[in-house]
Amino acid sequence: MLEELTSLQSFYEKARTLVSADVFSFIDGGSLDELAVKRNRQHLNDIRLVPRVLRGLGEISAQTQIFGHNLSTPVLIAPSAYHGLLSPKGELDMLEAANQFNTIMILSMFASVDHILVAQNKKGPLWLQMYFLQDRSINKNFIQMAQDNHFDALVVTVDAPVYAKKERECAQPLKFPDNTSFAHLERLGIPINQCLKTKKHLSTLLDHQISWDDLDWLAQETQLPIILKGILDPRDTEIALGYPNVKGIIISNHGGRQLDSSCTAVEIMKEHKQVVGDKVKLFLDGGIARGSDVFKALALGADATLIGRAALWALAAGGSKGVFHALSILQRELIETMILCGCASTKDITSDFIKL
Repeated sequence: MLEELTSLQSFYEKARTLVSADVFSFIDGGSLDELAVKRNRQHLNDIRLVPRVLRGLGEISAQTQIFGHNLSTPVLIAPSAYHGLLSPKGELDMLEAANQFNTIMILSMFASVDHILVAQNKKGPLWLQMYFLQDRSINKNFIQMAQDNHFDALVVTVDAPVYAKKERECAQPLKFPDNTSFAHLERLGIPINQCLKTKKHLSTLLDHQISWDDLDWLAQETQLPIILKGILDPRDTEIALGYPNVKGIIISNHGGRQLDSSCTAVEIMKEHKQVVGDKVKLFLDGGIARGSDVFKALALGADATLIGRAALWALAAGGSKGVFHALSILQRELIETMILCGCASTKDITSDFIKL
């Protein structure tokens, strides 16, 4: 069956026939008019490639290195909540695919499966995502759990001081199966069951007063490498460089799920690269659906990309094998684009190959 799925779009179409309407709306929807969701794809489509010919290419490799780890392809799995809505084993299926494909999965703070169990099954680098919550003691518990279970980095989402209005979700609220257990979240102090009953989801938990001072607090709590997720303004990237424990920045508009009229990572990435140089790793998140999109992101200055919804649709369509198949499609498309453009390795990909 999976062989019939030949693109990430085909996984989307397949998943739509398999998941419930409320789950589909929860994952697929963006905030307000979903303008940012549409622009994420459009801005990637608008970039044109300028290939070189007669380059005498030898062996072709899509491998890249992130924090000393060799990855098969510069595509990471973005953090997203509640994988158990799409697959019986949830995040364990996603991790199995990441392990087999040799890439990095970023595990969500709001995972369906116990974070400790997921960590016990990792065979390579595994990062953990975190929001700043109003109750900072929960963050302390979460960070301690991350350290005790040998997570390799902490991804701190900074673009969600509130949970933005999503009209599709309002019209079709997310429902969890009766047997859903969030005991692992409650154990960390997250009152998730009470939160879900209020139908306000994360809004009752998120801290809208977060500031750069919270990164100073974080530096006192952990020596784990920090990756900031959700920066768009290059001025914020410049500030982030002043924090020694910040080792990476994910340029992202949260998949169009937060500020609807925000710019896209694609249109702002080159400015971030000018600020950063090679001081920290840069990641592009939002709209990646083709291997050629990955090529474009690297040409803009990203060290790697993230896929979010695409990985979830693959999980729904085929569990761990579905995710592995989707990642393999991206890898093959990236290698094909590299050959057509005259690049033997990801290090050869520069801004010379794109026209904006």
